[in-house]
Amino acid sequence: RLFPYVLSLFAEAPDAWFMDVGTNLGGWSLPLIGNHVKTASFEGTPRTSDLFQSSLCANFGKPKSEAGDEHIYEPHLKTILSDTAGLAVCMREMPKNPGENEI
Repeated sequence: RLFPYVLSLFAEAPDAWFMDVGTNLGGWSLPLIGNHVKTASFEGTPRTSDLFQSSLCANFGKPKSEAGDEHIYEPHLKTILSDTAGLAVCMREMPKNPGENEI
């Protein structure tokens, strides 16, 4: 019931953006992108970020830069967010425990 409500908010404001910080595999981003909502998705875990990129390709084909305007998303870029101005924090997975991360 929550998703139709969120989608209705974007119907009322078609120029608004949805920001998905910690997108994981795209549980919010993918359905919103599929409904033509402008979406900025950020995922800090490298392997999960790659899986999200794969989900984009599987659901929507190649990005605009590779396939022309018939596709609805821009290329997925590796992006780092930080709560400290001027400091880029990088997250990586622990080699012996892929579910655990370190900064």
